[in-house]
Amino acid sequence: METKELLHQLAEIQFRFDKNTAEKKIAAIEELQEKRFTHSDEITAFHDRLLCILAFPENKKVFDAAEKALHLLGEKTQAFLLTANEVELWKITESAIAHSTICASFSYELIKWLNEYYKEDLSFSSCEASKEIISHVFKQILPPAVAESLFDNHEHTLESLAKKACGQSELTDVFQWTLTQFLASSVSDKSKEQIFEQLYIYINWKTNESSPTRSFARSNTPQKYFFQSSQLIRHADIKKVFTDKKLQPVSLNNAQKKNLCDLAKGVLCSTYREIDPITYAENNDTELYDMGRGITMALYFMRPPFRLSCESYVSYMAFRNGVPVSYGGGWMFFDRAKLAGNIFPPFRGGESALLFAQLYRLYHLRFGVNCFQVDPYQIGEKNHDAIASGAFWFYHRFGFRPTSKALQQLAEEEFVKRTADKNYRTPAGVLRKFATTEMLLNLSPATHAAHLEVLKQMQTLVAEEYHGNFNAYFLACFFELQRCCRQRKVTLPKHLQGNPMAMELCGIVAVFSSFTEFNQRELKKLVAALEEKSFGSERKFLELFDSIKKLKRHVYGFWVSEK
Repeated sequence: METKELLHQLAEIQFRFDKNTAEKKIAAIEELQEKRFTHSDEITAFHDRLLCILAFPENKKVFDAAEKALHLLGEKTQAFLLTANEVELWKITESAIAHSTICASFSYELIKWLNEYYKEDLSFSSCEASKEIISHVFKQILPPAVAESLFDNHEHTLESLAKKACGQSELTDVFQWTLTQFLASSVSDKSKEQIFEQLYIYINWKTNESSPTRSFARSNTPQKYFFQSSQLIRHADIKKVFTDKKLQPVSLNNAQKKNLCDLAKGVLCSTYREIDPITYAENNDTELYDMGRGITMALYFMRPPFRLSCESYVSYMAFRNGVPVSYGGGWMFFDRAKLAGNIFPPFRGGESALLFAQLYRLYHLRFGVNCFQVDPYQIGEKNHDAIASGAFWFYHRFGFRPTSKALQQLAEEEFVKRTADKNYRTPAGVLRKFATTEMLLNLSPATHAAHLEVLKQMQTLVAEEYHGNFNAYFLACFFELQRCCRQRKVTLPKHLQGNPMAMELCGIVAVFSSFTEFNQRELKKLVAALEEKSFGSERKFLELFDSIKKLKRHVYGFWVSEK
């Protein structure tokens, strides 16, 4: 049978679990692994089919056949790359499979991580910054006397600057020289990140089977494989999913937590993506939960310098039988969260609905989220794929509804049409209308505060009473907290004063609450929350902040009054 026909056959049965499909899958896999692939599209198609079968295996025999074929495919990919033309090479690069060379511009933090673990596989590709920008960057990074000597009223490319610094050596590694200067600088990591970004440095990462790409990255936590004994659950009833009120955390040691962080960084990096809580992960705060049916979900929390003051941004990566299948994150403010997720392409068409339902259950039970928000982009604003796939109806089936009453009415009319005629498709123009506002899923009848309303109110307050001077406002709020702490005999650590995160959070809380109304116990919790947010654990901050019931009542009261 021809390669193209075999690949089509495997695609047809990868999500089917009938009486004879296991044998058919093994037969197709074994025949394909003997083929000589002549096009990159054949390699990536077979690769993605194998990954899908590893995530959704019927039995151990099918799983082992797919695992063996994936390793053999790695050898075939290496051989293919030796003779491939530029177009085929580029297609393999874009596919982000093992043995491809990733060429991208990453954050300073991710570059540091790659250099620590994969230094021998990295090389400099290009620097897109102008000579003026390069001069501006290194005058901030290098000691003043060194910068003056190197530039001497002349502008340089990154290559010429590195060569001059290294004595014109032809062996100068531009990338390593640049990274060394940043590592040695006394500038804060957050400032380095912003400065490094201006250089637009592109690097090459030559991957292999040991690299944490989507091909071979696996969560190494102890678990039993879930073998698919029946058809997929394609439509999830969120109410039914939420009847399971107990989470099952997976016990992890620090090495396993770090491995989950490294795995997530590598997988996203190899697919040309980054998410802040994964890039800047606090390794030892990482959590993992068993959500059933072979699904595990890891939660990632950020290190202090990179956190948001008003919201808590916590990302996730989901695995099925250890294979990464989805990633995303949630921005939380009390019990409201803006949640965004993405299923990796090979696994779309599987149990996507169930996975998202379990994701909502995880954030609901772990963080107390009762109101989920989906932004317009997720349902089609400047997002052709979301319009084409009818993403609006995916969320509508979960119970999400537009915030606009007019759009709610339009959605009901469209729903009636879809119910009456199974072949009816909502016009793209109507879907684009739906994408002009966010959608909400409310799990409780209570009102749920939106952080943007709090920030807008703070901006108005500062404009009217502090003439737009936010620093003066934050300082005044902190002094008020300090005064109340003295009255209640609560210790307020001196190092919190002047810390941007602590000062901002004080100002945000002061918008909807007065520190004078807190008793000693509540003030102690608030101070402890400020300490954790600024210097400690975001995970502990969330627990402390959520435990201050008066604070929650105040923010809900503010929200109702503003509405």
